[in-house]
Amino acid sequence: AIDLAGARMLLNLYSELQDKGIKFRLVDAHADVRDLLRKEGLEEKIGYLGRRIIVADAIDEFQGIEPSNN
Repeated sequence: AIDLAGARMLLNLYSELQDKGIKFRLVDAHADVRDLLRKEGLEEKIGYLGRRIIVADAIDEFQGIEPSNN
């Protein structure tokens, strides 16, 4: 689980990493976590927070590979 302070910490981390040219992606987030992160605007910054996004999908995304729709 994550609380409001944790969501805001992730927003700050995203900004810091972006300033350094580092991509940031969340994977396998549970429904309550996704809802809170969406309310805080994180999905608009880092991309879709779907429940079925896994680490392999994030790696493929960074490498420019199309998702496999498993």
